[in-house]
Amino acid sequence: VYMKTWYLVLLKPGKGKALKAKEKLESMGVITFYPLLHRKQMRKDRRNTMRTVSQPLFPGYMFLCFDSSDSLFSKVECCEGVICFVRFGNGPAIIRYSVMENIIAACFKLGVENVDVVEGNVEIMEGNTVNSYDERILSVINEPDSSLKSMKLVAMIHEMS
Repeated sequence: VYMKTWYLVLLKPGKGKALKAKEKLESMGVITFYPLLHRKQMRKDRRNTMRTVSQPLFPGYMFLCFDSSDSLFSKVECCEGVICFVRFGNGPAIIRYSVMENIIAACFKLGVENVDVVEGNVEIMEGNTVNSYDERILSVINEPDSSLKSMKLVAMIHEMS
């Protein structure tokens, strides 16, 4: 009996490419987690007018979940918009379910909008699910510099997995 496993993939630059990759991966039966932050910004072309801008919470990365017995690894890496799996050693880095549960719970706790985990098989426990990983995850999420945020994310995944 195989279980679904969480992985992290590196994406090609460009929000449009990431959203296209998300759509294609989901059509293959892959569960995706690609949270977006919606922020209000002043428009540069019109004074005193705000607009909503969507930005990925973890720029350049998407979390994926699928059955490791499926032959999806090569299909995922060949998917338009995906560069490669994040690897520690020989194979793709496996993210423990408890780590993913805490990352997802932290996103909900912070009120990150557009948090969608596609497919009904992933359960998010309600209540105080963000535990000892809380501060580490929150420090990654709250990092304002996107390059530093990406480095912190990969380092955290490496240490916790």
